[in-house]
Amino acid sequence: MRLSRLLDIIVPRFMTEDSAAAIHYCAYCDEPHYQPVCSMRDVEPGEVFDGIMTMRFFNLFGLALFARFDMGSVRPWVNPHDGPDRQSRP
Repeated sequence: MRLSRLLDIIVPRFMTEDSAAAIHYCAYCDEPHYQPVCSMRDVEPGEVFDGIMTMRFFNLFGLALFARFDMGSVRPWVNPHDGPDRQSRP
């Protein structure tokens, strides 16, 4: 185990992480809502989602506690693995 990974687990702190988001329609209203799908680190080449949203959480012993999603700042989807000529356009 590398020292940086050990410090990630031991040192408690607030962190932010980008997540891929998909549009979800709930049964109670006709408005679309963004729902987090996975971390941007887990996205594979060629995958397409509806947007990117920021997750804020408190990291304690490697666990994300008290996660909050910033719904107002959903950014357009860009796959980090695709080149500029293959990026999807919203």
